[in-house]
Amino acid sequence: MDHVAKIEVTLTGDSARLYEILHEAASKSVKPGQITRAILETGLVHHILMLRAVGAIPKKHRAEAQEAIESISSRTIMRDLFTYAQEYWENQSGTGTIIPGE
Repeated sequence: MDHVAKIEVTLTGDSARLYEILHEAASKSVKPGQITRAILETGLVHHILMLRAVGAIPKKHRAEAQEAIESISSRTIMRDLFTYAQEYWENQSGTGTIIPGE
């Protein structure tokens, strides 16, 4: 089943300026929607990896989340970065409060 989520966001300050710079630089070779999608997917993966490491992702969603991460990773140049992030968060999970993910 395909899932669809439409997301709107307003950036301000430094985040807005970085997006403007990125958009100007990349828009000559990439469609703006592709830029935004790549940024959002990268952020989603990193946050899921962090939340999973601290136990905040319920067990019933962990396998599905991993499958989605692997699917996104298979179509991006960010694959290595995702691997590094996963290793980082797995190593950090013992350094803070663990939130039960049951």
